[in-house]
Amino acid sequence: MIFILNRVDQRGQDDIAIADKIKQLQLEIQTTLSLKELPDIIPLSGRFLYYAQCAWGATGISNNSSVDAVARRHYLNGMLVDCSSLIKLHTSEDKKLKKWFRDLEDRIDDGEVIDDESMRKVLYHVYDWSGGNRLWQCMRDRVRESFSELVILPALIDVLDRYKLLINAIDVELNIQKINEKEEVETKQQQIIDASERLTREVENIRDRFQQEVKEIIKLLKQDNQTERSILSQQSKKGFNSFYDIVSKVEEDLIENLISPVRDAFEQDKGSYELEEELTKVIPPPKAKAIAKAYDLVNRKLTKFNKDDSGYFIRQVRQDAQEKIRSMEHQQFSL
Repeated sequence: MIFILNRVDQRGQDDIAIADKIKQLQLEIQTTLSLKELPDIIPLSGRFLYYAQCAWGATGISNNSSVDAVARRHYLNGMLVDCSSLIKLHTSEDKKLKKWFRDLEDRIDDGEVIDDESMRKVLYHVYDWSGGNRLWQCMRDRVRESFSELVILPALIDVLDRYKLLINAIDVELNIQKINEKEEVETKQQQIIDASERLTREVENIRDRFQQEVKEIIKLLKQDNQTERSILSQQSKKGFNSFYDIVSKVEEDLIENLISPVRDAFEQDKGSYELEEELTKVIPPPKAKAIAKAYDLVNRKLTKFNKDDSGYFIRQVRQDAQEKIRSMEHQQFSL
């Protein structure tokens, strides 16, 4: 269960700290609804997010925006006026960023066209400051954890309901038969009860087996084991081929758009900013920045090693140089 605490930007200076308020609400909701775990409560500034998203439009951030310059200035001006306190809070320790937003306000007042690149920078910060990133990540985690319940089981509900209707129809049909002998009536009644119980158990077993099979297939699809996938493909029933196609497409997309650029960056000794700019074309800026940061860390550590003809990275130190040995071991494990 996910709760959204909206308009957190409207809080006053003497209000309870947002973290303490969320903790208090979590305990109250857990007690009221008798929940086993604390619910997720996401602090959100909906108005802040609304202005920024309207200024960009419905297209993906890696594509070109379809919003015209006049509408963009209108929404950005509303954001800078209505959400100024939130912007001030998050730029108070970054003078460069604070100046950038002030310059943006001046550009809007002067009627300048705000280009897509400037708008992407606004969105990058608004997604973070408004709580949008946290909300979307929470929703993605919930969907991933409950994939079989949210996607697979709803497709089976109609089938299971038809099984129950079949059971009821059999019960009704058998009950309306005219049986004269009392003993035969009792025998038939017992047969109906036994058959109904067996059919009910079988329906439950089929559902449990199918759900378990789906979970096992999902687990195997997450592994890079072509032998297991080949066996699974031969054993699976018709209708699951699309799952394999999706997984293959995702793998190809990851290799082409993420793994290959990083590999090329290592081979060509590219800078982390150059790699980040390249990755931003295919993934959100926060993700691209995280990958570029990890690349920069690994690349700097590898400079302390020598690469031999076999492709292995080697570093030699004296046996009695304990400090260098510890440093080398630390670098080895951090890689």
